[in-house]
Amino acid sequence: MMVPALVGMLNMIRLVRSPQMPNAGQFETSELRYSVVLAAMLHAEGDDEAEPLLVRINNISCGGCMATLPRALKLTGATRLTIRHIGTLAGRIAWSRGARVGIAFDEQIDPLEMLATRAERAARPAQIAQAAVDRARSSFGHRSAAEAAVQISQA
Repeated sequence: MMVPALVGMLNMIRLVRSPQMPNAGQFETSELRYSVVLAAMLHAEGDDEAEPLLVRINNISCGGCMATLPRALKLTGATRLTIRHIGTLAGRIAWSRGARVGIAFDEQIDPLEMLATRAERAARPAQIAQAAVDRARSSFGHRSAAEAAVQISQA
């Protein structure tokens, strides 16, 4: 079942083939990359005292992603990326240029399935709230939630 939010999100995804960076012409990949804007937490492996960084994922493919850091940092090594409504992906920093990093995932993912799952999970609270409103409307026989709220407050 495709929820309307998912259909709209998939229609907005733009397919890209190289990062928007200097020397992009030298960048070659066989993976299709999907342009996205996702917030994530980047955790450095092996450094439990380091605070996770809030990053923005700019594009994602089956083998990795490109993320923008809050400031230019030199990051290397293993890392974990936690994305709300998706979970945690393990990987390693493949490259770093200024405030951008490339992360190669330890295991291949299906980006479209991952984005669809995220959209469904994100839409779930709104679906639950709508179901509660619908139940309230049918219980009180009113046409609007405002009328139902007035009826409840007067009871």
